[in-house]
Parts: sequence; C-alpha cells; structure tokens
Amino acid sequence: MWPHLLVDQVGARLVKVKEITVSFITTTWKQQYVLREHLNMV
Repeated sequence: MWPHLLVDQVGARLVKVKEITVSFITTTWKQQYVLREHLNMV
C-alpha cells in the first residue's frame, strides 16, 4: 500500500462525507423553510 494511494482514498472518503453532509443540511433547511411558509399561510 503506497502512502499517496492511502491519502487519495482518505481524501475521496472525506469528499463523499462532505457531499452527504451538505445535501443533508440543504434538505433539512429546505424542509424547515417549506414548513415555516406553510405555517405562515395558515
């Protein structure tokens, strides 16, 4: 196992985790926003 390959794997994993986190936060934020708009309309 070459060190730079290991670094590449870790980096790829971090990028994936970051993408998942960002999409999760975005989805949650959108849901809260829609919920708030809905409550304001009632």
